[in-house]
Amino acid sequence: VTVSACSLTSLAHHFNCSLLQMAKKLTTFFHNLGVKHVFDFSWALDIALIEAREEFLHRYNLSKSDKKVVLPIMTSECPGWICYAEKTQSKDVLDYISRVRSPQQIMGSVIKYHLANENNLKASDIYHVTIMPCFDKK
Repeated sequence: VTVSACSLTSLAHHFNCSLLQMAKKLTTFFHNLGVKHVFDFSWALDIALIEAREEFLHRYNLSKSDKKVVLPIMTSECPGWICYAEKTQSKDVLDYISRVRSPQQIMGSVIKYHLANENNLKASDIYHVTIMPCFDKK
């Protein structure tokens, strides 16, 4: 299970406790349900930000010599917005969308790869659940 910072903050506020206290309570709760691992989501946000910076720098440097390179770059962690854009917008708009995976996708990929290798399992045998504030992030 991975818990997003937004969800953790909302729960801590609702139950009037610190972020650390809520993280410990959630970890205990999930372990009591049989969950083997509970992860913090913040490092996936950092990776996504670094990747977005790299994508921008790459496109920016290419744009100096190639006028076909499109800027600015539109980013979104919202799968609902991306789905909407892919279904309703022209290729001219889609070219502006960042190719960087969302933090949730990064987290899922890393967790499955790491745990599969560490435990000699197939990635398809690992179930990764995320606690997110948005219904579209399924």
